[in-house]
Amino acid sequence: MRHASLLLILSFAACDPAGPGKDLHAWDPNRVARSITSADGDVGAVVDGNDAFTWDLYGQLATGEENLFFSPISISAALGMTTAGAGGDTLTQMQDVLHLSIPAEQWHPAFGALIDDLNGDKLRGYRLEVANRLFGQDGTAWAADFLATCNDDWHAPMQSVDFAGDPEGSRGVVNGWVSDQTQQHIPELIPQGVITPDTRLVLANAIYFLADWWTQFDTTETKGGSFTRLDGSKVTTDMMWLDLSKVEDSRVRSTEINGAAIVRMPYEDDEVAAYLVIPAAEDGLPGLEAQLNKDTFREWVAPIEGAYSEDRDEEGMVAIPKLELRWKGSLVPALQALGMTDAFDPLLADFSPMADGGAASHYMISDVIHEAWVRVDEAGTEAAAATAVVITDTAAPIPRVADHPFLIVVRDDLTGSLLFVARVMDPTAG
Repeated sequence: MRHASLLLILSFAACDPAGPGKDLHAWDPNRVARSITSADGDVGAVVDGNDAFTWDLYGQLATGEENLFFSPISISAALGMTTAGAGGDTLTQMQDVLHLSIPAEQWHPAFGALIDDLNGDKLRGYRLEVANRLFGQDGTAWAADFLATCNDDWHAPMQSVDFAGDPEGSRGVVNGWVSDQTQQHIPELIPQGVITPDTRLVLANAIYFLADWWTQFDTTETKGGSFTRLDGSKVTTDMMWLDLSKVEDSRVRSTEINGAAIVRMPYEDDEVAAYLVIPAAEDGLPGLEAQLNKDTFREWVAPIEGAYSEDRDEEGMVAIPKLELRWKGSLVPALQALGMTDAFDPLLADFSPMADGGAASHYMISDVIHEAWVRVDEAGTEAAAATAVVITDTAAPIPRVADHPFLIVVRDDLTGSLLFVARVMDPTAG
């Protein structure tokens, strides 16, 4: 049985598998099912928009033959908070990219309700935790409406830091918070050099998910196998095998679409599941990716989605590689390609609603950084993800210390003639 390509759909972030011998389904009198606000209405509109944004962004990031792993809801949340402080065309573009279909005054609390639903009750067989935080320049007159939306709807309190006086120390504060929220799996989201004395605000999201598979793979069945890459070359990797005919209930389910097998692999409590999209052909993944959008993915998983409902006899084997992936990068090029351009333009960006008294009149997004890590093994899935939107004040004065390469241009101002030009690379070199 050959499966050349694997698209692992994991929309959450993190898990630490339990050790062998654990009774996965032992009854716990304190265990409670997670209740949700609503799958319809405003929350449903948020989910619809997030799903559409997921596949738009996937189309921009999934290029070449490189691995990719990201948390779309983390990115949506970080950018969503940012829209609370945007105005004009900047806001319109961000809303279009994020697929907002309801008014902002409904969308912000609905997204907050979705986060509450995901966090849910802690008395369950897995952990799913979403956290937001603002890190703002101390002394800035942040607008009351902006702070209220972020705090009340997004549960994102403002923490004051001193970007201007201590950019590296402030970077450490942001990274420390992200590290704590992701159980140290994302220890340095923001790299050195991104935070400068001109930074005024960082809007951060972090997600943590801890779970075991509902039906774990037998470690004795894991063995070396061959994985065929898109270009036809082969690598050897450990493959995990699961015999569906030996699964005692119908929670692990599979179906077929034109050109692929879809497998539902639920986690403990059967409330969160991974859906494997496994092309039939060794080079079939690009063709499937070209079809991916909100509607097609839902059509693919519809026959097998949801928790246990009725007996369903499955046959055959499921095999996936043990894997560990880390992806980190700037999302700016992808977001610009999707139509969010003004936010990154110092002349066009409008984040004036963020602060009073014109303090934010020259703010722009200087970077959107995302990092995600995942490990999949016989027991479950461990992963973490975080996103940071970095806001910079473009009106801040540029340092006037020529302690690095610079130019000297001697100009006759009466005629406008340029008389001499010097490119100073090393003042000691003569």
